[in-house]
Amino acid sequence: IHLWLVERLAHGRGAFERPRGIFGFAAGVFPGAAVAATIGVASLVLGGFAPRADAGAIWITWALGDVTGALIVAPLLILWTADYRSLALRQRPIEALALLVIVVGVALVVFGGLSPAGSRQYPLAFLAIPSLLWAAVRFGRREAATAVVVLMAIAVDGTLRGFGPFAALPRTHSLLILQSFVATMALMTLVVAALVRSRERDSRLLQTIIDRIPVMITMYEVDTRVLRLNREFERLTGWSSEDE
Repeated sequence: IHLWLVERLAHGRGAFERPRGIFGFAAGVFPGAAVAATIGVASLVLGGFAPRADAGAIWITWALGDVTGALIVAPLLILWTADYRSLALRQRPIEALALLVIVVGVALVVFGGLSPAGSRQYPLAFLAIPSLLWAAVRFGRREAATAVVVLMAIAVDGTLRGFGPFAALPRTHSLLILQSFVATMALMTLVVAALVRSRERDSRLLQTIIDRIPVMITMYEVDTRVLRLNREFERLTGWSSEDE
């Protein structure tokens, strides 16, 4: 049911190309998770493996686990198996290493127990947002999905060991809240990365169009700088947008 809904609502493997596809993917995940949890919990209760009184809590845990896995793990697998090469990583390896260090460092401070003892239960989970946005804007969807998985791995380990803003709750509840947080971060990060990709794609398309027009074209902001020149303008004048 997951696959059918994702194919219908988000165009299958192309779900992460545009924000609309990402929201469609999320919309397709929830019904499938609800159906899977319902069937699974009913089987446990009817088979005598779980008391009826715990059915609601088990259902929520099951469904949320499916949703979290789909929003966090599925994008990573789909995006990297579609094309394992990363132009951004090759062009900016030092920045990529710095990003990895920041993601891991922030996760360890917030969830890994590296923060001062008196502040370990503070609600500092929001500190993870800037590094995730950095990955989405500067690198792309695959790197953003990877950053989310790294964050999740450290956050789950730290929460189980009693560290982080969610560890004060009972373990079952803390993991549910953590899953919800990371899934929300994953959705936000993927949408931002898709928006950046769409903008870059539209920019390349516009440049291709004006380059084919056989007259000089320039686009600029008044009293500031040249934004874009077409190929004919550069051929006749020798100028380029990089010279401005």
